[in-house]
Amino acid sequence: MAVATLSAWLRMCPPLYFGVSLLAGLGLHYALGKPLLLPLPYAFPLAMVFFALAVGIVASALGCFWRAKTPWHPHHAPCALVTRGLYRFSRNPGYLALLLILIGLVFWTRGALVILSPVIFFITMSLIDIPSEERTLEERFGEDFRRYCRDVRRWL
Repeated sequence: MAVATLSAWLRMCPPLYFGVSLLAGLGLHYALGKPLLLPLPYAFPLAMVFFALAVGIVASALGCFWRAKTPWHPHHAPCALVTRGLYRFSRNPGYLALLLILIGLVFWTRGALVILSPVIFFITMSLIDIPSEERTLEERFGEDFRRYCRDVRRWL
């Protein structure tokens, strides 16, 4: 029972994937003494744009969940299928916001190795976490969710 619970938790733990991705890119960048810096013009303002977009997306996504009176956390059973607001354009705007933060960090640090962070996060979420969440939503909402998946892309 405990192993099954741990396995389910690891399959649906976006903060863990975000943290591991962040540490992989930033950790290598700083542990190796910032070996490769990218020549990115306007890096700081671009980083701020990515961070601001991420904050706006998260606020909007949480507002959509709040209005639908359904929990935002993937470990809690959904009460409603959220398809309004940013969810008309992306099935995962919250995860998109986390990806934008990691991309912003690439600009912030200008570190070539930091590019690993958004790549690892994108791959991990696309192959492990999101499919697990989508199975749960399909079980709960059936054809409504399948239709939503046909109409709206996973990321953008």
